[in-house]
Amino acid sequence: MAIERTKEQRDAWATPASIFMALQRLYPGETPGFGLDAAASAHNAKVPDNYLTKAHNSLDCDWKAALKPGTNWVWVNPPYSCAKLFVEKAKQEHKRGVSVVMLLNQVFDTGYFAEAECTEVLVVTDGRIRFVCDVTGELGDNPSKGNAAFIWRAHWPGTKQPPTHYFTKEELEAIGRSAAGIQYQTATQTR
Repeated sequence: MAIERTKEQRDAWATPASIFMALQRLYPGETPGFGLDAAASAHNAKVPDNYLTKAHNSLDCDWKAALKPGTNWVWVNPPYSCAKLFVEKAKQEHKRGVSVVMLLNQVFDTGYFAEAECTEVLVVTDGRIRFVCDVTGELGDNPSKGNAAFIWRAHWPGTKQPPTHYFTKEELEAIGRSAAGIQYQTATQTR
């Protein structure tokens, strides 16, 4: 039976740990990592000691001032209902010297993609990221769209045609498990 969700609940999906860990390893690196989660709730923050919730109104906050000392990378898995606003905010913060990784729907014909002027894009292929439902705590259904991470590296010029990198969902999950120190075997390795 499908769970009825409000608009707010439909926007409340957490990034799986393995995907977050992979993006943290690929972009800011392991140390010191992300210094702010700019779109979180208390129970799903990926930077648990420094995050902005809906109550903080992330779009009006100064991300640079909110970063943990010694860090310059912001993680954002925004509510997809207002993704364009978060892309605009990331672009503003990038111009102020902040680096941002933002996980979005892979919908390249949207206005926010053309206007993002990010420094690079990571496209997730061969699988869609199943997010963790804040209502039930379980993995959600297979989403209808793929995913891409938009990256704004501080002091790199943004462009309307950023370099694009491709990773399969399985490759990202493996990088994430490796970053977290989790050992695993694929089905083919166990045969």
